[in-house]
Amino acid sequence: MDPLSALSVAATVVAFIDFGAKVANTSFEVRASITGQPPEVVKLAASSTYLSSLASRARDQVKGLGQSYPRQAESFEHIAAECANAEKELKHYLNKLTVNPTSKWTRAGSRFVVSVYAVWNEKDLKEWQRRLDGIRDQIMMNVLMCVWDEAKKTSSQTEHIRQTVTRIETVMKAMEEDFKGVGENRRLTENAGQTRVNAAIWASTGLIDVTMDSTAAPPMYTPLPTNEAPQDLGVEVRSPFWQRLLSSLGDIGEMDARANRIKTAFPNTFEWLFGNGCGDLKSKDGSERPELSFRRWLSSKEETIFWITGLPASGKSTLMKFITNHPSLSERLREWAGEDEVYVAKFYFWNPGSKAQKSRVGLLRSLLHQLLSRNRELAEVVAPRRRLFFDIAGNHAQAPEWEWTELRECIFRLASQLKSKNVRLALFIDGLDEYEGFVQERPETHQLTDEMVSFLADLQSNFNAKLCVSSRPLNYFRDKFIKSMSCPSLTMQQLTQPDIDLYVDKRLLSSHAIQVAREIEPEIINKLVSNLKTKARGVFLWVVLVVEQLLLTAEDDPHSSSILRVFNSLPDDLNKLYDTIQDQISPEKQLRASRLYQLVMEWKRTWNGQMEAIFLWLADEEDPDAQEYPWPMKKYPEPEKHKAIGEQTMRVVEGCTRGILQVSDAASGSEPRTIDFLHKTTYDWLREVSNWERILENGPPGYQPIIPILAVLVSHAHSLASSKKYSVLKQCISRIFMLAGEVPDSPESRARLVAIIDGMDVQHLKVLGRNSIFLQTAVPVENRTYDESPITWAAAWACHPYIRGKLERDPSLVLASPGRSSFGFFAKKGRPPHISLLETAMFAYRRLGSRTGPGDDRWFNDVRKLNAWQASQRLETIKLLLGKGARIEGYMREALRAAMKDAPKDSTEAEYAKLLLELAGRRDILECFDERRRKAFPDVKVWEAHDEWQFPEYKIDT
Repeated sequence: MDPLSALSVAATVVAFIDFGAKVANTSFEVRASITGQPPEVVKLAASSTYLSSLASRARDQVKGLGQSYPRQAESFEHIAAECANAEKELKHYLNKLTVNPTSKWTRAGSRFVVSVYAVWNEKDLKEWQRRLDGIRDQIMMNVLMCVWDEAKKTSSQTEHIRQTVTRIETVMKAMEEDFKGVGENRRLTENAGQTRVNAAIWASTGLIDVTMDSTAAPPMYTPLPTNEAPQDLGVEVRSPFWQRLLSSLGDIGEMDARANRIKTAFPNTFEWLFGNGCGDLKSKDGSERPELSFRRWLSSKEETIFWITGLPASGKSTLMKFITNHPSLSERLREWAGEDEVYVAKFYFWNPGSKAQKSRVGLLRSLLHQLLSRNRELAEVVAPRRRLFFDIAGNHAQAPEWEWTELRECIFRLASQLKSKNVRLALFIDGLDEYEGFVQERPETHQLTDEMVSFLADLQSNFNAKLCVSSRPLNYFRDKFIKSMSCPSLTMQQLTQPDIDLYVDKRLLSSHAIQVAREIEPEIINKLVSNLKTKARGVFLWVVLVVEQLLLTAEDDPHSSSILRVFNSLPDDLNKLYDTIQDQISPEKQLRASRLYQLVMEWKRTWNGQMEAIFLWLADEEDPDAQEYPWPMKKYPEPEKHKAIGEQTMRVVEGCTRGILQVSDAASGSEPRTIDFLHKTTYDWLREVSNWERILENGPPGYQPIIPILAVLVSHAHSLASSKKYSVLKQCISRIFMLAGEVPDSPESRARLVAIIDGMDVQHLKVLGRNSIFLQTAVPVENRTYDESPITWAAAWACHPYIRGKLERDPSLVLASPGRSSFGFFAKKGRPPHISLLETAMFAYRRLGSRTGPGDDRWFNDVRKLNAWQASQRLETIKLLLGKGARIEGYMREALRAAMKDAPKDSTEAEYAKLLLELAGRRDILECFDERRRKAFPDVKVWEAHDEWQFPEYKIDT
């Protein structure tokens, strides 16, 4: 039997288990209530038929599996018998659940009494669930063993298959103890195995992608007819697969955030692209006019990509948004598609944005989400691997991370299916040069972009898709689209002069102040307008910024000479124009603008996602001594006040940065306003070293933007705990301590950091438990106590500025407390009963090769790995504690030797343990500490602190 067939058997058994558990819980809820609705009992009774069909199919398939794998035959026979017994017992209980027709409540027609002749109490229910979990564990382990055996037989095939087999082998070897535990009737969740099982299932389902045609559904796996019980039974087990699939693709609101931020084209501009009045059909050189070329390309059968290019800030993104929203687009595409239906999808790369907005994975996730939302019934065909994974791992399993190769195959399958349904695709992708993997000056980085462009070309050529892309006129893209593919193209700055003229006439000359100045001295104003149009050179953003500066001037000083003087002072170059705009801001506003810039840039350095306007409003606290930043939901629960805060933030941002930072328009629904840069050129301008240094000089002396961000995060943690969003709370608090370790150490910052972090509620830390600190580390916790206050978390994350601040106030914190009396146990182990700050600081990182715990998030494993920055931070914290009287004891040395032995040679973990062992044996440990640390971990900078994408994406809930 092939391995995928074995996995499908596991899916069938899991479906039986999930439905059985749901029926049992529903029947218990009905029995526990003295009242209910008669249909509920009828539906439960009817569910036994569906339960029998699942059980029968499960037993038959398990028996067939036993025949194919004789080594596991006995185990499969036992599983089949357990399924039969479980079915029999549940049906017995269902048969005892009846409605008493003689009840006065039933006769009254409004209520009835449920009679149960067999007792099913809470203890019975827990025992029932335990039995079902046991069946699940057994089928998982045995099926995975079968898959492993089959996978090893395929190792001589293609490289792709060999890589898949290697991944399966890696995760299976990590599960040796799990196999043993299930054999001894231990639950997987009891020995921290469920996450490893899910990893093994995902690796095994990878065989789908290497054994099937990307354009067809896998013949070897036919999903169950439904993942839900028939609707008339009223027992829903799982949400539809398409729903889980779309959810795993991400937040479509974030994907659309860049498009929503792009300003809509000024009225009557860009109309030349779809206009009917064409005039001359030829350009001066005799070639077809570019705008006509685009129109013809849209409606023709021409199979090539259309490339829109232009200088930075020439309006490419605005034009792409104009195209996708124009009513004539559908008409033109219908001419191309004929009787076929057309689906339009779009994506706007945004380099200053989140991972989803600037990665090729984000591109494919967005396209797949848009297209699949219109054809939900294709979800199983498009993503068969994920369907199989969720069928086996269950509805609550964490969705595996999306990877480029999987997404590419999913889109190819979807395109193939849509083509067979006479559906055409029209894709519009803006800003290819803003893809994070593309660096023009480094050709070695072009491979990933090559793969992306090749994928788009394959999609266009193999599935008859229309594909329009835009980018700057860089040599790489010119070579790809013009020289290699002979694509038709359109260059923005060659076509937008009429639009620039129109914008200047409508926007500038409509100002009453400008009109009055023109009446008095028409020659000056007319000459200014003429020069403005000429100096634009097709850079639309330059025109917009200059016009706004002139309008601001005219409002306060409407003299023609003053307006002309301001115009003449504005440089032609866009970057120099940003300099000038910044210089024109008053010193008071420059100070606040500096604070705003620093907050936004710090957010982008430390967070994966857009900064919300309310967050900026809170962090931009006027009082530098403020210690509490109440979260708006707590202080301002009324939605209209949130709206007012967003508008107030917009006024502050516009007034202080003159448009360089912008607040998004009020979105529909509950989407909050967000903060970002006007344009990629403004983001690049701000990051230039000389410009950034000037911004810092204009700001408050010693300003540390990370501190107010931490203060708001602490406030946010309170709201998360009160709403019981514990998984997000864990991430929020982890971020707080990781980022707090990056605060520059000074008396002022230490004082503020202590005040902010001590504002945490210790109960919130207790809720997360000791596993959030010590799981997968070298710190044993059984029968040991620890300080449950923030200082232990700070030691675990090597947040030495906070620890230094605390020890300055109370030096006794460095000493271990007596803890509970467990002398006999710890005398044998050589460890004290209380976990000290020094032991926590030394060892509370995730050891390489440590196994994943129950329910652990992948991000949590990654952020706790020891990189060079964290090693340096830990060493600084250790030195601080040693200087305050802590000592490296013998049991710590043993742990260091074990860590050095277990860690890969030359790894950061091995070097770290080796250095501490060497230092521990020296009497002059404090004197030589810094020198040895710098030698082992030289030149570690704050920007190397962490990968900005280590934490998963989540929005700050307001």
